[in-house]
Amino acid sequence: MKAKFKLTKSSKIYLWIILFLLTLIGLLALSIDTNNIAYKLGNIIGRILSYFIVPYAIAWFVWIITGKKENGGNLMFKLILTLMILTSFSNSINRENNYPESIEVSNSKLKKSILNGESDKSIDSNFDDYQKELFLSITPKLREENKEALKFVKLYMEGQFKAKKIWVKSFKSILDSRVLDYSLLNNPKEYSYQKSIIKKYIKDSKIYKDKVLTTRNELKMMLNENNVNLNTKFMKDLVKSLDQAELKKRVKREKVLNEYIKYGNALFNLLEFLEKNQKDWSYENDELIINNDKLSKRHNFLTSLVSDIELEIKKY
Repeated sequence: MKAKFKLTKSSKIYLWIILFLLTLIGLLALSIDTNNIAYKLGNIIGRILSYFIVPYAIAWFVWIITGKKENGGNLMFKLILTLMILTSFSNSINRENNYPESIEVSNSKLKKSILNGESDKSIDSNFDDYQKELFLSITPKLREENKEALKFVKLYMEGQFKAKKIWVKSFKSILDSRVLDYSLLNNPKEYSYQKSIIKKYIKDSKIYKDKVLTTRNELKMMLNENNVNLNTKFMKDLVKSLDQAELKKRVKREKVLNEYIKYGNALFNLLEFLEKNQKDWSYENDELIINNDKLSKRHNFLTSLVSDIELEIKKY
């Protein structure tokens, strides 16, 4: 009598547990988002079949090459099934946590153009590219009948980018080579001019921070003003997911913007120090000369503080 490959009782129980969990998760996902039900049901059935066929085929092959032992291949069946589950969960987590590569590239390009003090035209162009990439990453998920959702997403993103553009231009102004150019700091008018730029930057940073941290309230006002219908299940889910995303980012955004405000304050303190002690320093041949050890130490502390905050900012 020819030996036949059979799954052991423990392998069958393990398989049924996995298939039950997959079916349950799939049905729960369907109950949350009822769009494209036929496609999603087909996807669930396909996954269930693959979780049986693939491990079984590999286990059968191992059973053959190991001499057709009675329980041969069952260990491989469990191993392959476990690896498939772990890979599936890992991919799901990565999809949640990672932006598409094109968004990362456009975001990095935008950040560099800001920190390198490129022209307003160049920064605006990079802003537009970044916004397009974000919008394109969202719109394929929205069906034609969800025009309200598309309208909502566009309004939401436009509001976010408009506020950020205003702040970025203010940040760019303090990166001007004229700010803290020691060779120019030799008269009250120049001090007054540079202090006004930094003050405006600090003010704009605080306004932008407040706007970022109160996005949810402004969002509700914007929706009401534009008559966006929030009564559909899809819209309720979309608003809820964006709301949760905002809450997750809130702590990091607040920390980052606090660093930018600290940067402005550090620049202002250094400028005030130089103005107050104008008679005790000079700038000759691209070199700062301070004729007082105590003041020199204070100057070194203030410049180090500016440099340290700059490094922190570049990390984000």
